Amino acid sequence: MVKDLLSKTVSLGIGLAAASKQQIEKLVDEWVKKGELSRSESADFVDQLVRKGNEVRDRFEAAVQERIRDLLKEMDIPDKEEIQRLMMRVEALESRVRELELKLEQLDELERRLDELERQLPPLN
Repeated sequence: MVKDLLSKTVSLGIGLAAASKQQIEKLVDEWVKKGELSRSESADFVDQLVRKGNEVRDRFEAAVQERIRDLLKEMDIPDKEEIQRLMMRVEALESRVRELELKLEQLDELERRLDELERQLPPLN
């Protein structure tokens, strides 16, 4: 859900940047036609505005990512590193459980053998 939101937000930022470039180029072309801007200036102007737009988009994306991290933290949702640490702990605990199950099986086998031996002994009257 959160990853989806982030993806949509990033896509929106990229879409706005693309739309903005087209709009900027259209506006600058109109200025060139009106003589308010020379053709050589127009390319630099478009590049400059697109670069600024990209910078704003990048800052926006960083702010969104930071806010999402904060929200996840507030909601006590573990991050990737914490999940990996927990998975390692679970694996270690599973390994320990397997070891203990083997020891329990060995103890059960020893108890079964002991019962057999006790049955083979003559009664103590």
